[in-house]
Amino acid sequence: MKPVSTALSGVLASSQDFIRANLYNIQFAGQLAGLTASYTDGETDITINGTTYQSNQGVVKRSRSRQTEGFEIDDCDVELMVQPLQNSFSVPVNAIIGSLDGATLQIFKCYATGSYSEFSVLGTVIDINGFCTPTNASNTKVQISVRSLADQFVEPLPKRLIQPGCPYALYQPFTCNLNADLWKEGGQVAYAAIGPATGLQYIYTNRNLS
Repeated sequence: MKPVSTALSGVLASSQDFIRANLYNIQFAGQLAGLTASYTDGETDITINGTTYQSNQGVVKRSRSRQTEGFEIDDCDVELMVQPLQNSFSVPVNAIIGSLDGATLQIFKCYATGSYSEFSVLGTVIDINGFCTPTNASNTKVQISVRSLADQFVEPLPKRLIQPGCPYALYQPFTCNLNADLWKEGGQVAYAAIGPATGLQYIYTNRNLS
């Protein structure tokens, strides 16, 4: 369940017409760490919570995002044109590609009433908030795989598992001498849905080894 504003919920539940645009917020790593770039595929600039998403048709293209219930990781693929970023930051292509490795990309769906010449924003819905990994790059564009921030919590347990030449199943009663209860970990994952400027943040707390 994703939180939406009361105004947006009312329009979505009615037959009223609305317009929708994707918002992209890139928080760079590497050489451009601390810098951001914000774009929209809408026909005009959109300003929300002090962040202006520039309307640059074709700068960012995305595939369908895959979102599931349970413990699977949401992901999507994004294609980003390099030239607008070069114009904005005046750095070589390699610096831009390197700064996208480990960068954070937030994608929102923005809903509004009216037209692009005169519209009123109803609200935004987070689509995906994840880490970027460049998968293919050239002098003109870079293809990026985006996986949800929740992916950082995917860790194999038990850690540092070494089982050389053991014919028994791990923790199997009567054959394996290891007690599974001694290797369990407990913790909490807290999240807070915040506006488009910061997106969805995950916090890992109270991690105790028993």
